[in-house]
Amino acid sequence: MTLKTLSALSLALFSTVALSMSADAETPAEREGTDPSGAPVAPMKVGIVDFAGSYFTQVQARRSPKGEWVPKLRVLVHLPGFADEDALLIQFKSGKKKLGKEWACGAKTILSQYQDNQTTPVYSAGLVYFECQMPESYQQKKAGSYELALSIRQTLLGTKVALGSLPLKVINIKQGSQNRQTTLQTELHDSLVGTAFVYEAPTQSKSLEGVAAAHHRANLETGTNNSTHLNFLFWSKNNKETASRRYTGACLYNGKKVSSTSSTGAPGTSMATNYWSYLGKKGKANISWKSHLFTMHQLRIRHKAKADTPNNNAKWHYLDQNPGTYECKFMADGAILGAVKFDVVGGAIVSNRCQSDINTPGNVYVIPFQDSGVSSEKLDKSLQKRILNGPRSWSKGCPAQK
Repeated sequence: MTLKTLSALSLALFSTVALSMSADAETPAEREGTDPSGAPVAPMKVGIVDFAGSYFTQVQARRSPKGEWVPKLRVLVHLPGFADEDALLIQFKSGKKKLGKEWACGAKTILSQYQDNQTTPVYSAGLVYFECQMPESYQQKKAGSYELALSIRQTLLGTKVALGSLPLKVINIKQGSQNRQTTLQTELHDSLVGTAFVYEAPTQSKSLEGVAAAHHRANLETGTNNSTHLNFLFWSKNNKETASRRYTGACLYNGKKVSSTSSTGAPGTSMATNYWSYLGKKGKANISWKSHLFTMHQLRIRHKAKADTPNNNAKWHYLDQNPGTYECKFMADGAILGAVKFDVVGGAIVSNRCQSDINTPGNVYVIPFQDSGVSSEKLDKSLQKRILNGPRSWSKGCPAQK
């Protein structure tokens, strides 16, 4: 189904609903937000949202005590017109072979519109969040490369919207005592590693309202806040020794440090999987995928509409007053192990060319990331081509790295 056809079907559904409502219960008119420079926010693409601060696609092999596993999925979708009776359809596959029939999963949370309160503008949302674990009838015992082909069934419209296929690469591991190890399986999350993000606004709370508000800059433009801060996030793949590092981060502007902080794990985003060893290898190994979140409270983003308001803190560094190039360095054990660069023009972050590959809210930017030792383990090249466990692959030269 094309985007044009989808838009027509969605419009038809909205029109049908509107006709059934009384004049006193009309749906409030929606508006689109603007970014800190005052430019209109580009709508999110229809389909899977790759990263939204508190949300990203997670695909796991959920293991039973006996060792068998079934796929487990968490995914955020942007689809205006999604209805309560609609469902996510999952076709489990091994190569071209279908493993059972399509399985339907209902939405956990739906947000059609966002409005902070009755006195503030109404913004579009069209967000749907799913948490799905396939039943025991889909159990597998073997490792290998699998995929989950996803689509949305719009029940009343009698249509299906294809979302693409998610990779699920499962490996054999060993667990148990050294002399009585049991062969089990776990999944790789190597597609997360190598990508860095900077995003405006504290999207710590896992709510669709927070995603919509951050996308439209609702709180920045029309809310009571004068400004908000920047967050930096990236993932790494580590062994037991390097996973215990404690990172600090510092951002420089014109060679001067303007913000610093210590790393924390981003709530809801760690994909840690610990295991003894790969099958067939000697000794023990303990591998984990870790998220590294740096909240730079001193780096302040302010909307153009509030540029004339007084600064809330003399020690804060306002990006609208300081355009140019910023560099942030991430350090541990007395060494710089990672770094990012980004530009600010008109008080807004300039998008990198790799931004067009991904589907994110307007407040999220993918930025060049230089990994000089953050990850200590070898990465799977096939998964490195995929975007954050999602259905798409990076274009040539992406993700944005230097």
